[in-house]
Amino acid sequence: MNQNIIISQRILRYAFGISLIVIGLDKVFHTNIITDWEKYVSPLALSVLPITAVTLVSVLGTAEIAVGVFFFTRFCRIAAYVAIITLLAIIINLFSLGLYDIALRDALIALSAYVFVLLTNTIENRNN
Repeated sequence: MNQNIIISQRILRYAFGISLIVIGLDKVFHTNIITDWEKYVSPLALSVLPITAVTLVSVLGTAEIAVGVFFFTRFCRIAAYVAIITLLAIIINLFSLGLYDIALRDALIALSAYVFVLLTNTIENRNN
């Protein structure tokens, strides 16, 4: 198998795992070192959900930590699909806030998560 495929998959695995854990910790502990996450919660989301922005950010942070950890397990492909679905929801939220530049960035991240799935499939199919 081409080593570049394996290396590319590992780079994405570590990048997604570590970044999701770090972002999740920032949200759960409300350190706002990366950003003030609550400013990205749209009024539309808050009108639909029966929780506050603080609670929503904490819940999302906890989920991101879990998904980040799963990138380091044999369930990494499932973690990637969860990340893609979550990013799609975030993209919709960002569009409702008019933050098209950040939404586009998150769309590219979602595409890279899909590339991770394709690389993982290639590696696993080759090993079977």
